[in-house]
Amino acid sequence: MPTAGSTCRLHGMAFSARMFEEGKNSVDSANDGTFPRVPASNMQSPGEPWSHEGSKLMIETTMRGSRLGAVSYENDTHLSLAERQMVRYDCPQGHHTVIPFSVEAEDIPLTWTCRCGQEAEVVTRAPNLAVPDERPERHVRTHWDMLLERRTIADLEELLNERLALLHSSELEQRKSA
Repeated sequence: MPTAGSTCRLHGMAFSARMFEEGKNSVDSANDGTFPRVPASNMQSPGEPWSHEGSKLMIETTMRGSRLGAVSYENDTHLSLAERQMVRYDCPQGHHTVIPFSVEAEDIPLTWTCRCGQEAEVVTRAPNLAVPDERPERHVRTHWDMLLERRTIADLEELLNERLALLHSSELEQRKSA
């Protein structure tokens, strides 16, 4: 039984000596009963991990916290990295960019945006390069293109002259009346 002022840990929860004096000597009385009933004699002192075989109890070990973007604490001495292939891109400004891709990568891009903002073309040939798009670019039809589909230039000039004549005649009538 813990002494006054000391605490014991069970399932990662702290129990004080007062809880034992009040008769709360099991996990059921300490929470909502989600853990199995464990007698107080099974409690360990702080810092000792559970040695109960087959139980799903939390082991008390140190956990390190980190933040997003922080340096990893993982040691990479026994890791094997995926195979890589280096693909080189050259831009019109003469910049050379080398990008590592996985050997298993599919459709490696034929162009890459260079640091200067221009499109860099692939120099290295790899078996998994993307297939260039064979579709011809679709011509965007403007209003002028659609107008030329309906009328010829001669028809448009004749229509323009008629409208200008009408505009000038109505201006003269408005000036005379004013």
